Amino acid sequence: MNGAEELNDRFYTGFILMLCGVCVFFALFVLIVIFGKKIKVKWNKVIFFGLLALSVCATALFAVRFSRYCLDFGTVRKGDYRTMTGIVTGYGKAVSFENGSVGFYVPRIRDAETGEIMELHVSGTETGEGYTFLYLPHTKLAVIRTE
Repeated sequence: MNGAEELNDRFYTGFILMLCGVCVFFALFVLIVIFGKKIKVKWNKVIFFGLLALSVCATALFAVRFSRYCLDFGTVRKGDYRTMTGIVTGYGKAVSFENGSVGFYVPRIRDAETGEIMELHVSGTETGEGYTFLYLPHTKLAVIRTE
């Protein structure tokens, strides 16, 4: 699988997950509002408003993330990915496992042309090494270009 195909797979997986998240939590919100009128006991009202607040917050969170995928949708459909060559200067986020290995990275990359530092969602990088990336501007999903 080349870099563009891998980036497409990652994009569409995230797009579908965010769309499902928005739909599920919005449906939960609607169901809570519809059935909330039937609640008579005081304790149930506390649970009702807690679930209502949870569904609103989760819907908003998924909607914001989904909007970034919508902004990148045209880029993916055209295959007009951005490229950047740069050096990994460090990591914004990393997941360490018990065996000492590090999983998902959000490396900080200094662009070789502009000197700008950008965080991209990509794995397989090492600090101090230079790479060329294909990435999406809004979601910051990226893959290492192998061509």
